Amino acid sequence: MVRRANRKTSNRYSRKERKIILIAAEGKNRTERNYFTEFNRRQRNYHIIFAEGNNTDPVKVVTDAFTSSEKKGLELKQEDKAYAVIDTDFGKEKQIRDARLLAKQNRVELLLSNPCFEIWILQHFRFSTRGYNTNSDVLEELKNRWPDYEKSTDSFADIMDRTEIAVENARRLKKYHIQNNSKVQIEDCNPSTNVYELVELIDLERRKND
Repeated sequence: MVRRANRKTSNRYSRKERKIILIAAEGKNRTERNYFTEFNRRQRNYHIIFAEGNNTDPVKVVTDAFTSSEKKGLELKQEDKAYAVIDTDFGKEKQIRDARLLAKQNRVELLLSNPCFEIWILQHFRFSTRGYNTNSDVLEELKNRWPDYEKSTDSFADIMDRTEIAVENARRLKKYHIQNNSKVQIEDCNPSTNVYELVELIDLERRKND
């Protein structure tokens, strides 16, 4: 596929390169960046890059996603994609609603984890519908199951062989909430995550070309 052949701006990607996934994540924490960087080493269908900005407010993270997409010349109406990876934490319901609306208006996909990204990492080790009172509770359980885990870890290669298990567990969580709750938005369902949607996309493309 020939892509971006006539771009003159240096920060825009050549049309000969792969489809691009841009990810905006919260703050200076490198956990999400390190996790998704591992996929660049494992597949050649998408080139995963990261948005500028260190915002923690969900609306600003979405803004980082679409403004960085514009700066880098991504084509979100075609095959390139932009995602905002956001923790719901506690008490962020209004910000998440506002972020959801802004994302829809600007072709950005939301990847939410309730209460934090480590819920997705936990899915690599077990299925459970247990709710959490704090992010620290999630981290404590994850450390119990993966002692080598640290925030901003660079050892995600250690769990990549568990990716299909994680996807299945996250799907089971979604099904559980649909069957048992009147509200099914991720920010209302503790624990839950839809990070698997992007992981499935990347993995599906990889399998097509294996």
